[in-house]
Amino acid sequence: MNVVVKDIEEQRKEIRIEAEWEDIQADYEDVLNTYLQGHVPGFRPGKTPREIVERRFQSQVLDGVSERCTQRLLRHALEQNGLAVTGPVSITELELEKNNPFRFTATFTVVPDFDLPVYGEFRFSVSIDEQRRDEVCRWLLDSTDIAVPDVLVEHELSFDGQKDVKMGDDAWKAAQERVKLLLILDKIALQDGIEIDERDMQERIERTAEQYGKTVSSLRQQLLRDGGMSRMRSFLRAERTLDYLLEICD
Repeated sequence: MNVVVKDIEEQRKEIRIEAEWEDIQADYEDVLNTYLQGHVPGFRPGKTPREIVERRFQSQVLDGVSERCTQRLLRHALEQNGLAVTGPVSITELELEKNNPFRFTATFTVVPDFDLPVYGEFRFSVSIDEQRRDEVCRWLLDSTDIAVPDVLVEHELSFDGQKDVKMGDDAWKAAQERVKLLLILDKIALQDGIEIDERDMQERIERTAEQYGKTVSSLRQQLLRDGGMSRMRSFLRAERTLDYLLEICD
């Protein structure tokens, strides 16, 4: 795998990744196999010739491979280069054809350096879980000093469809606080080994697609293009981390 890292601006980086077909062929075969086991009119389930399945479902198979391999190869490249990512990751210039190298560019913001408070010593003063979530979130925000990158606040506002918001506005401050909390919860998750797996992501994507009347495939591609996939993963991890804090701080 060939990896090129480029600085764009303060705390923003770009990674260009190229992998040979041999590096992703197992992923292709795994995704294709799900379609080979499915039902195609005119054939018994699991008995459709491979060439027919590949021709009929080539676009869907490549979409599945590109999503899977983008996430896997990017994680590997980030680990190799000692980079921690926060906020949305934008995937562009994606090239994938069977038997050819797989290429894409990822643009992202690196995590700012900050110290966590000793959250294991925090104790709740309320008993209702929802109130406890609010209480520990407020404590984490008040107890942690972070220089939140403006670009992350801008991304948060854009995802909420808020335009023309100026720094210092109430909407800006609210978005800045949401970003700060996600940064804190992400670091706790990393420190304590809290992870979100592909099944968690699949379930959330399916629910979201149903909610907005979209297909799962189209939503996946949209999330991959605009950085929503990493944002969704971050929110899921934050939810799980808050559940974890409810347990250890009881």
